[in-house]
Amino acid sequence: MAVNQIKISPYFHPWYYEYYLQGIHEFYGQDFTVQFCFEERFLAFREQFNTSYSKDFFYYEVHQQDRPVKKVLISADDMLQVNEAWYNEVDVYAKVNINNDLLNRFPKLFPIGPNFGIRHLSRWKYYLLSWQIWRATGSKNPYWSAFHNLSLKRLFFSDYRQLKATPKPTLQTQKPFVFYLNYPWQKHKALTQARKEIIEVFQRMAAKQLINFEGGFSRRRLGPFKGLEKWSASRLYSLRQYLTKVHQSSFVFNTPAVHGCLGWKLGEYFALGKAVISTPYDRVIPAAMLEDLVITVPADNAFLQHEIEQILENTSGELAQKAAKAQEYFEAYLAPKKVIERIHLQKSGRV
Repeated sequence: MAVNQIKISPYFHPWYYEYYLQGIHEFYGQDFTVQFCFEERFLAFREQFNTSYSKDFFYYEVHQQDRPVKKVLISADDMLQVNEAWYNEVDVYAKVNINNDLLNRFPKLFPIGPNFGIRHLSRWKYYLLSWQIWRATGSKNPYWSAFHNLSLKRLFFSDYRQLKATPKPTLQTQKPFVFYLNYPWQKHKALTQARKEIIEVFQRMAAKQLINFEGGFSRRRLGPFKGLEKWSASRLYSLRQYLTKVHQSSFVFNTPAVHGCLGWKLGEYFALGKAVISTPYDRVIPAAMLEDLVITVPADNAFLQHEIEQILENTSGELAQKAAKAQEYFEAYLAPKKVIERIHLQKSGRV
């Protein structure tokens, strides 16, 4: 049996956690055996399937020669919640969405910053994992549908690398090209309203010939969402088409997503090395303040257009500086391999 092993619980929501599975294979793959484990403690997470934590865990253990076993739990859901039983049990409770209040209550929390959904497992490897779950438990993989309906739509991490390296087309205009596409959440009306006002700002700026604007609210195949036709994109975009437009955009605009979380767009923007203009967050990110990496503007949309116009008039190269910082920060802290490396180096904080 291999001395150095990474044992991973087979229960995890692939939509959220293939990102970290990628990092585990990149960081440990040469010196460790990486495998899913079906011992009872790795299967105990089935108790959470019908709770608010059903999407909030990815558990693995680091078994390394002459060192104590290191227990790690990664929490990537949107909400500010901590499972205290897990918190007390694991050595590292690594979490995407943390604010200072939560960190003061649970000082062992380890901020890992924004991520985004990628594919790592092939269809056949996920089928094999699901069969192994059935053989070990007699039950269906509870995330089978999520893999087929959600994860298979995502791109591999290498696709982001390739896109980042692709030269942008030379536009036949001096006006900045701005691409902004967002989803109109029915259950989160305040968020949808804020996004509508941002779209209106870009529409007005385009009317004034200040920018070339493309996007709006994303559409369904049957057309725009009812009541949002005026603010909706004129076409459908695949994920690859969406990311290509983001890559071409002169800057990107970002706001906190559902529950005020660090949305996937922020992670994708950093991965693509974009200059980000953002409204404020109350989330903690590793080794930096978000304001150091983005241009922060007030959340008050009454002043938003003026703020953006002032940024575009600035000749100091601030957008280019922020783009470079975002890319450097992603490579140092947020790339899948780097997240797992930072967790590996984190000292045990078990209470």
